[in-house]
Amino acid sequence: MVLNENSKMREIRANPEAKAVLEKYSPGMWDNPQMKLVDHMSLKKLVAFPQSKPLKDNLPEILEQFSKIG
Repeated sequence: MVLNENSKMREIRANPEAKAVLEKYSPGMWDNPQMKLVDHMSLKKLVAFPQSKPLKDNLPEILEQFSKIG
């Protein structure tokens, strides 16, 4: 499965490589209990929140790294 900005956060969380990519740009994000509340959201929707600014600012790089996972 190719991950992209429309991938659900639960799909990203389930993939250790993709999970690590997001952790690189937003350290500690997976330790936040509120992350379980956004499992149904796409990455695109998540980066719309102000708290996700580090991910939004680096979205092109994140998506490029996702394209190499497989």
